[in-house]
This record gives sequence, structure tokens and C-alpha cells, in this order.
Amino acid sequence: MPGVLSAADIAEFRGLVATLAFPDTFVLVRDTEVSDGAGGRTLSTATIAAGDCRLRATGSGTERTIAEQLGWQAAYAVDVSPAVDVRPSDRITVNGRALEIGAVVDSGAWSMVKTLVCQEQP
Repeated sequence: MPGVLSAADIAEFRGLVATLAFPDTFVLVRDTEVSDGAGGRTLSTATIAAGDCRLRATGSGTERTIAEQLGWQAAYAVDVSPAVDVRPSDRITVNGRALEIGAVVDSGAWSMVKTLVCQEQP
């Protein structure tokens, strides 16, 4: 079918978005349970992903609605590659600023970004 983007086209566009529109950098960490060697489990923090992103204030629409539902007055949006495996329970640092993730907005297969609704950690 003419005019339909291929998977390679979408990957190429996502690469361009990351190159041209992501001026900031992030590190994403997650707590995971690991064996303590004595039959129990302990929490360990692991870096899940790191790379380029875009930090911005939330505007109107879905991001602002989510922030208001969370009771957040000063909320931010962090745009990352759609390939990043991220959960609201993860923690993210953007340009050295520690942020709490309240929600992950993933717009589907053709999306150029995955948006994280965040606030600064208290």
C-alpha cells in the first residue's frame, strides 16, 4: 500500500527525533530483588537506561490532566525514545535533577516519543 511507513522508516524518524529534538540527558534506575545468598531477597538498584531526552514543563492536554490527578502543581514532561523500558515505579535523573515519575504516556506504534509525567523529588 503506497504511503504507508515501513518499520525501517519509523526507526529512521525516531533516530532523527532523538538527534534533533533531545538536548538533555537522562539516567533511569529501577529497584529489583536479588538473592542475598542466604535464602532471602534484598533490593538492588540497577541502571535500566540512559541517553538523550527532552525535559519541558507540562502544557495542556493529557500531561497536564495526569499531573492534576496526581495533585502536582509544578509538573514536567520528559520525552524519551519509545524503545525505553520505563515504569512509574522507576526513578529518573535528567541533567542531574532527580525526578519522580507519575505516569508513562505511550502513544502507540507510530509514536516518535514516550512521555513521562514527572515532578521534582522532594
